[in-house]
Amino acid sequence: MIDRLSCALGVLYIVALVPLCRAQTPAPPGAPPTATNKTAASNSPSRPTLLTVITVTGEPLAVSLAPASASIVDDEQIRSAHTITSVDIMRTIPTLYLAQNGSLGSLSTVTIRGGKPNLVLVMIDGIPADDLSNLLGGAFDFSTLLVHDVERIEVVSGPLSSGYGSEAVSGVINVITKPTHYESNVLAGVEAGSFGGGGLNLGAEGLQGRLGYKLSGSFLRMGEQVESDAFSTNNFSLASDYSHSLSTIVSWTARWIQLDRSGFPEGGGGPELSILRIPKTSNSGNMLSGFLVQHRVNNIWTTSINADLFTRGEHAYTPAILDSPHPSPASQPSTDTRTRFTRSRVALQNVFDLHPRLKSHLNLRGADEFGKNNTLIEGVYPTHFRDNRGTSDISADLVYSTPTMTGMIALGIDKTSGFNVQLAPRVGAAVSAGKRTILKASWGRAFKVPSLYALGNPNVGNPNLRPEEINGMDVGGEHPASESVWRPLIITTCSPILSISARSPFAW
Repeated sequence: MIDRLSCALGVLYIVALVPLCRAQTPAPPGAPPTATNKTAASNSPSRPTLLTVITVTGEPLAVSLAPASASIVDDEQIRSAHTITSVDIMRTIPTLYLAQNGSLGSLSTVTIRGGKPNLVLVMIDGIPADDLSNLLGGAFDFSTLLVHDVERIEVVSGPLSSGYGSEAVSGVINVITKPTHYESNVLAGVEAGSFGGGGLNLGAEGLQGRLGYKLSGSFLRMGEQVESDAFSTNNFSLASDYSHSLSTIVSWTARWIQLDRSGFPEGGGGPELSILRIPKTSNSGNMLSGFLVQHRVNNIWTTSINADLFTRGEHAYTPAILDSPHPSPASQPSTDTRTRFTRSRVALQNVFDLHPRLKSHLNLRGADEFGKNNTLIEGVYPTHFRDNRGTSDISADLVYSTPTMTGMIALGIDKTSGFNVQLAPRVGAAVSAGKRTILKASWGRAFKVPSLYALGNPNVGNPNLRPEEINGMDVGGEHPASESVWRPLIITTCSPILSISARSPFAW
């Protein structure tokens, strides 16, 4: 199945990429192009602001009225941070904790509200970017993502499997890249610093009739900050859209992320205490591509077909970790691992404008996941697995919004090969209770299907694993203690855990 589906997507994508055209941010699953998706039908589209979030419902909503706990980092904040990678940006987001295993360029994963890193769904332009074939089991490494082409990052906490399926247990992080501004433009930048560090940024965009294009590339290299600790990464993307008419839009995008790094292995004593002076090395390549055709059938119904592909390959070598110059059996053997993961998806997305204040989304999606892992232990003992599974899901919701309140009800039905049907309901509301006072409440059920690594690894995997499930509830409010500081109170229940906390600023 994967060969046929991947081949079809590949042919479709190659045909679509023959012309070089304008950047279009694909809509997240279940969402049509909205305020964050500029189209060639308008030469001066509205620009999303800091207080607009679409990841919760698929519709642009003010963060204060989003029926979920949401945070946004916009392009102005990214520029003012004066950072190159997304790692420093993620540190500033409420409810999110970033764990970094070493210096700049080392493995960096995030957790939301204490959930495991592989319980956070990370998307780039609406395309899931988690690898289910390696030891991390789906966690995303933020050290690979440069922010030169990032317009904003939306972080939504809480169970969101109703719209995003498996992995969206603790929350969803949607990285949205910059759209084109429909002006012929070429940009270039060079950076240099200590430790042999250097960076290069390139960009070009333009509009040819109804066909727009955008290309963007960035490169970062850092030399040894300590012994054998160096890395380099590059991101390259091209995207475009074509406005066939006022009612039909075609867009496509592709992104390549490459990372090479080295360093002493975790738990080995570092450059001072390691007995072996052999560094741990890792190089990986990620490709994300998406194709979208949207057509407005009438004043009520808008439909679109969305296809995307994510593939990632990695080669990692970890040297042996010795407990003494004459090692005992307690020493950790070396491992040489090669992995490959591919996920292809096709979705039919529908939006119904039932009323100026009432919208409904109905989405049908099918996906195919393939992963393989080949590991050589101590250079002698091979261990490997490969697996292929299909998933299908239906999601639907109703969203009612006014200038003073938002309410939604949603249901996701998911079926993964080898597992029972999973139901993921969700309800949420946000209401203005007075001048600058917002009350919010939401409840949802989420699930996480075991990764291919957790199921298939012959040493630590268990083919009898079942999906993880969670029921989560948020109740809270926010009110500005002053003109510039928000001091919200949150009560979060995540069965069977109860926590009460206060946070500021701009969180609930």
